[in-house]
Amino acid sequence: MLVRVEFVGLPELRKAAGSREISLELRNTTLGGLIGELERLHGPIARRSLLAPDGAQVDQSIQVLRNGSEWLSREDLGAPLRSGDRITFMLMVAGG
Repeated sequence: MLVRVEFVGLPELRKAAGSREISLELRNTTLGGLIGELERLHGPIARRSLLAPDGAQVDQSIQVLRNGSEWLSREDLGAPLRSGDRITFMLMVAGG
C-alpha cells in the first residue's frame, strides 16, 4: 500500500528523509506501522522526532493530519491508513 508522507517543522527528520515529502510502501497499514517504517528507514531520528518517550503514542508536540482535512489521534497508533493517503506530521509551535 502506497502512502505519501509530509514533514512540516521537523527539520532533523526531513533532512534524514532527504525531502519534505516522500512516498512509502507499507506492509503494516496503521499509523504505528508508518512510524515503524520511518524508523526502519531513518533510524532513531524518526522515533525521537515523532513518538513520546515511552513510544506508546505520537509526541504531544506533533499533530497528524490525513489528506489535509482529518486529524488523527496521537493515542491511536492502530489507526488504519488507506492506499493513497497523504499523512502530514506537523510540529506544533507555541509562543508569542
